[in-house]
Order: sequence, then structure tokens, then C-alpha cells
Amino acid sequence: MTNETKQTAVELLKSSIQVSIESLSGELNEYQAGYKQCLIDMRNEIDSKFLEMEKEQIIEALLFGDVLSLNTAETYYKETYGGNK
Repeated sequence: MTNETKQTAVELLKSSIQVSIESLSGELNEYQAGYKQCLIDMRNEIDSKFLEMEKEQIIEALLFGDVLSLNTAETYYKETYGGNK
């Protein structure tokens, strides 16, 4: 197994949202400020809920598919995806 960590789909989405947030800088009009706040709220929602949900789904899929122990599945997740980010 390679030591290079991968990004999950949700992590890639979060990265894309972060790039969009960072592109909205300087003086913003009302529309742009509202759009930026919406992106920030989405990023925060990903951090607070969706990354953990995705981790659990990956672990459950490994447990179901390969009948691995929970410890082995969690180790695979951490090695492959770098744990919670």
C-alpha cells in the first residue's frame, strides 16, 4: 500500500469550497458577501457532520465487504484517507 493519502469525495468538495471562499476577497458587494457566507456555512457543515458520516460509511463498507475487524477497517481508513481532517 502506498503512503500517499487520498482525498474522499467530501474532502475534495470541501477543498473546492475553500478555494471559492479564498477567491472572494477584498471589498464585496452584498450579493458576493452573501455567497461567501453561504460557502463558509457549507464548509462548516461538512466539518461538523459530513466528514464523520463519510468515514463511518467507508468503514462499514469495508466491514461488510471483507468482514474485517473494526480496528483493521479504521486503520485502513487512516492510512488511506489520513483520518479526520
